Amino acid sequence: MEKKEIIKSLIREFHHRPLPRYTLREILIPLTTGKIVILIGARRSGKTFLLYQIMDQLLREKDKNSLVFINFEDERLDLHVWEADLILQAYRELYPDRDLTRCWFLFDEIQNLFGWEKICTQAL
Repeated sequence: MEKKEIIKSLIREFHHRPLPRYTLREILIPLTTGKIVILIGARRSGKTFLLYQIMDQLLREKDKNSLVFINFEDERLDLHVWEADLILQAYRELYPDRDLTRCWFLFDEIQNLFGWEKICTQAL
């Protein structure tokens, strides 16, 4: 299967399944800064479930199709940093009428995408 089609299927799967249950964390992550936010921490410390909490918070004001969640640990995803634009391309093909500036892209285990820092730098 072509990489873009794999990404589309990951996006569709996320949009059609409920968020996992999580334990509410007391930490507040700023969501209105207009900047990229990176969560770092020790392995198995709850970062993924904090992402779910953030998504749940965003879903109070947005529909789920405006969120894009990609877990870079998914074995189906064999992406290189120079192919990261395929994520945007796949989303645009699924939702051509969406304004990307109103979308949220949440990436889990992005360190598995060697050179991921370049993506964040270009977005600033």
